[in-house]
Amino acid sequence: MRRSLRTRLTILFLVIAILPLLLVAFFGIRLSVNVQNTQSIAQQNEIAKRVALSVLEYIQGAEDELRLIIDVHNIQQLPHEEINSTLLNMLSFSDVYNEITLTDQNGKELAKVSRDAVIELDQLSTLSGKPEFELPKATNRTYFSDVIFDPQTGEPYVIVSLPIPDLRTGQVTGVLSANLKFKTVLELMSNASKGELSVYMVSRSKRVVAHPNPSVVLQGTKFDYPTGGAILPGIKGESAVLGVAPLQLNGQNTYYVVAELPVSVAQASTRQFTVTIIVILALTVLAISGLSLWQTRQFTRPIEELARTANAVESGDLNARVEVKSSDEIGALGGTFNQMTKQLQDVLSGLERRVEERTSELEGRTKQLEAIANVARSVTTIQELDRLLPAITRLVSERFGFYHVGIFLLDNNHEFALLQAANSEGGARMLARGHRLQVGQQGIVGYVTLHGTPRIALDVGEEAVYFNNPDLPETHSEVALPLKSGSEIIGALDIQSTETNAFSQEDLEIFSILADQVSVAIQNARSLDRAQRALREAEIASRQLTGQAWKGYFDTIRARGYRYDGIKPELLKKPGKDLDKDEQFTVPVQLRGQTIGRLKLRATDITRQWTDDELAIINSTAERVAIAMDSARLLDEAQKRATRETFLSELATKLSTSFQLDSILRDTVEELGQTMKDSTVTFQLVNPSSHPAFENDDEDSSDNRNAE
Repeated sequence: MRRSLRTRLTILFLVIAILPLLLVAFFGIRLSVNVQNTQSIAQQNEIAKRVALSVLEYIQGAEDELRLIIDVHNIQQLPHEEINSTLLNMLSFSDVYNEITLTDQNGKELAKVSRDAVIELDQLSTLSGKPEFELPKATNRTYFSDVIFDPQTGEPYVIVSLPIPDLRTGQVTGVLSANLKFKTVLELMSNASKGELSVYMVSRSKRVVAHPNPSVVLQGTKFDYPTGGAILPGIKGESAVLGVAPLQLNGQNTYYVVAELPVSVAQASTRQFTVTIIVILALTVLAISGLSLWQTRQFTRPIEELARTANAVESGDLNARVEVKSSDEIGALGGTFNQMTKQLQDVLSGLERRVEERTSELEGRTKQLEAIANVARSVTTIQELDRLLPAITRLVSERFGFYHVGIFLLDNNHEFALLQAANSEGGARMLARGHRLQVGQQGIVGYVTLHGTPRIALDVGEEAVYFNNPDLPETHSEVALPLKSGSEIIGALDIQSTETNAFSQEDLEIFSILADQVSVAIQNARSLDRAQRALREAEIASRQLTGQAWKGYFDTIRARGYRYDGIKPELLKKPGKDLDKDEQFTVPVQLRGQTIGRLKLRATDITRQWTDDELAIINSTAERVAIAMDSARLLDEAQKRATRETFLSELATKLSTSFQLDSILRDTVEELGQTMKDSTVTFQLVNPSSHPAFENDDEDSSDNRNAE
């Protein structure tokens, strides 16, 4: 902490003093670099522009020489021998051409001379369809091709084609073309390249066509030139200052002259200036740092003394004090610190006592919570209410060491709280005589079961009357907690202790958790009992319904049983006697507790013992037969209901089409007679006032009509 404060102050002084110097140096160096870069780019652009003008003058001079042949010698009108002689003289006079060709207006070669070979008349061909002939003929302007590289030597050249116009008509009557060597262009690039400076020319397809180093051209080097001056990677990939100047030949092909100077060379003066600034700045920083360290040491010494004393106090030495030597703000701070240390010493002494007391209380609460958890875990395995309640009272008494624990449950009318379980001997006597307390009238249990809030009673003051119980004479403290099912009060948990003031308000929170667990256990036991009782009632009702259904269905069955003797199944004429005769092993066929049949087996060998697998197969068969038979019965009843509903529907449809009484009566008895086979159906109308019921089916009167 001491070094940290001193370091921070030193850094603060350095920042305040040095930051302006750093900013000035940074912006000065940056400005110098920008100015130097701008000047270098402008210089390289000027060099590239100057070289581009030289190349343009060279190419235009070569064009003028060819135009001189056309204008002065009128070469197209000369005989063939004179044409060759003139062209050869041109080759010997100027070494910038490798080859010169003269064509007529159709592109047919009239003459052709070359430095490398002698061309005879039979070797002449045509340039028709080639750009060096078609473009000058079509535009009547000089044509400059792209840079072409000789396939044998690899040297670059440009084809220059001039149209030969007719002086009278102005129409192109021929074309004079020549292969212009780039040797002079290479010399121009070499002359312009000095030291680290490189000047070269790039075609529109980004291929280097002229370079001081011929191998760069022969290797087909590509270079992505910038559109203007810039600082970018050069042709060798190193950062360089690039100047660019375009070169246009008669508005047709454009080349770019690039002047390249490495950045390290261009910024040499800037680097020297930067080094000088850095040295001066370093010396200034050292001087300011020394001054800052001395000043901060004088300022932090009293604070260091205060920090050492604070560390001693933190380590537990509350008797440590700061030695105050000055009357300034730091001295006042030291005096205040000494006073705070004394107050802290007094406070800690009191806190230690409170922590010990609180720790003891928390340990007691923890043990109580553990005991509640153990009780809840133990009673979850008991589902019968008669066993559950005595187990709860016993476990609570054992875990907490209480004198008496009782559980009261309300009667159906919520008038009395009935004691249902207790752990003490006095509680057993109270259970034997059916002890009960009136809700809201007797004891704190009556109060709790009425209001639903826990309550503590002590054997002093107004509450001493609660302890006049001859069955529990040793009780000196009592707490009662409501047992609830949701918002409904179902009873109370009564806990009594032989100690005075055994319960506090904080204990109510703990024992309320216990009461909630007991309530849940009681409700679970009651719910289980109700569920089991409902299940038994449902099983009884199901058996009764099944028995009634099969009793009526049994009378309609013709086949009452079958017997299989290993050859074929036979219908039993007298099922009871036949089965009894063959009986050896009988399995009842039961459906919902009702026996609807018997499956009897008799082995050929009477000493045979049935295996477990065979018994399992027989029992499973009996179960599935019962299910299948009940399904068949249900299907038969469903079919009968469907037949009845179909008949009623058809009868209603037929009667709805009749509007005369006689027709309705006749159709009714006819349909019933056809449905009820072997029966006679009679429909008779009666007067409701004089015939409350039929007395004689054969009687005929004026207000009755019979139909058979």
